[in-house]
Amino acid sequence: MSGTTGMPTSAPPAALARDWPAAWFALHHRAKLQAGESVLVLDAASPIGTACIQLAKAAQAHVVALTRTRSQFDAVRRAGADDVVSLQESQWVDIVREHGGADVIAGIADADLLKRSMRALARHGRLLAMAPPDALAAELPVKPLLLRSGTLQGAFWSPDHAFRMAEPIMAALTALWAQGAIRLDTAGPGIDPAHPHMPGTPRT
Repeated sequence: MSGTTGMPTSAPPAALARDWPAAWFALHHRAKLQAGESVLVLDAASPIGTACIQLAKAAQAHVVALTRTRSQFDAVRRAGADDVVSLQESQWVDIVREHGGADVIAGIADADLLKRSMRALARHGRLLAMAPPDALAAELPVKPLLLRSGTLQGAFWSPDHAFRMAEPIMAALTALWAQGAIRLDTAGPGIDPAHPHMPGTPRT
């Protein structure tokens, strides 16, 4: 880091090429996230969750982080979350709705959590299914989406996406990193963009 500007001066670390392209693809290519929108990040303390938090904040969105436990609150706040709620709180969906609901819901989640999170969508909200298809064994209901005029969008970062889109996405991520808009110190090992289907993909 530079001692005067606080901005990175070396080449971006390899960690930028793990979970970050998947998070960028979901938020920007699929959800078309806009400044001022609200984003609910599922399993927000996971590596891909912290990437979603930071990219949403860099896009000037309001971020609500959903963690597995209250003990993860500090970690997601360090990543930039504006509001935090835990699965340990039985009324977490109602808490999100009290804040106006989520325009976008992102993060790796199984079918059960995706189903529950549908109630947290704002009107015309977008629910992103980012998990590998094999992780979504159960069927997802349509009625909660219809009631909110919402959409369910597939956002799995698959090998064909990595081949076609990795270069421009990595250029955008590198620019954000160089500006100091995203940090890597809150993220751990995650998805290899060339092999996102491999074991080790964080799951809720």
